[in-house]
Amino acid sequence: MKPAPTFHIFVCTGHKADGKEGTCHSRGSIAILEHLRQRARDEGLPIHVNETDCFRCGISGRGPNVVVYPQGVWYGALTVADADEIIESHFKCGRIVERLVLTFQPT
Repeated sequence: MKPAPTFHIFVCTGHKADGKEGTCHSRGSIAILEHLRQRARDEGLPIHVNETDCFRCGISGRGPNVVVYPQGVWYGALTVADADEIIESHFKCGRIVERLVLTFQPT
């Protein structure tokens, strides 16, 4: 039996309510989403990866963005290489990747 996920990560795919593609999408969020899902599957990591529409909280210009629960850590301006670093540091070792953490005031 597969273990329950320890982490839940939401990846903004940049789809907006008006049907337009946003910043996260145009900067490669789909590749990040697929990469995170593949690594989680290949390595049997307890991570559940979901895509989400635009977060709409004043951070779109810093995308691609993800949020990790249960900690509620927001990461931004990600690349696929950054996703690997998050897997190795945050998910495997319990260390938040501080250089990628978004600080913002939600709108």
